[in-house]
Amino acid sequence: MGTARQDLFTVIHKAIRALLYDLGAELQRTEFADAEASHAVLERLDTTLAMIGEHARHENQFIFSELRHAVPRLVDDLEAEHVAVEAQAEAIARKVAALHETYEPEARTQAGQELNHGFNEFVAAYLAHMNREEREALPATWAHFDDGQIGAMRTRIQRDTDPGRYREWLRWMFASQTESELVTLFSGVKSSAPPDILAQMTGVASQTLGDSRWGSVRTRAGL
Repeated sequence: MGTARQDLFTVIHKAIRALLYDLGAELQRTEFADAEASHAVLERLDTTLAMIGEHARHENQFIFSELRHAVPRLVDDLEAEHVAVEAQAEAIARKVAALHETYEPEARTQAGQELNHGFNEFVAAYLAHMNREEREALPATWAHFDDGQIGAMRTRIQRDTDPGRYREWLRWMFASQTESELVTLFSGVKSSAPPDILAQMTGVASQTLGDSRWGSVRTRAGL
């Protein structure tokens, strides 16, 4: 069996799916009639939309800009999907702002239902978009770049991410992976990432995965 290739899409997408599924469950059980009770989930929604917007920017700037020469039509399509998803995210942000300005409980309940519908439509579109990236953009990166080049793209994304935000991404990434996927991830990081990034990733992994699971991953990845 050959060595697994570096993957710029699947790991982060699994994290995003886990984040969206968890947030969706929280949104649909929230009592929006209670402004105080719903404040935290609205703040979390704002943060999640900001994270996804940042992720799209990173793909455009650090991956698609490199991939455009090889598959320009695909890159055009995926960037157009980013624009469409951003428009949906902005519509959700407007619904959140309207909720903050609504005080009558029945009206807040109705606004919360509309917010859930908008969020579900956003998630449906974004899940389809991520699937397309994994089915089409991921093989294109493997066809046109070696693992050193792909690892360099990942490092540029990591360097461009605020440290606190990066740790939040890592927690969702590690929690959403199988053990074998984590071994593949850390084997690739060990061979390509700067020492400070490797140290940050292993630190978050040890906190997120627990002693037993992290110990197994660390041993199998040769860390």
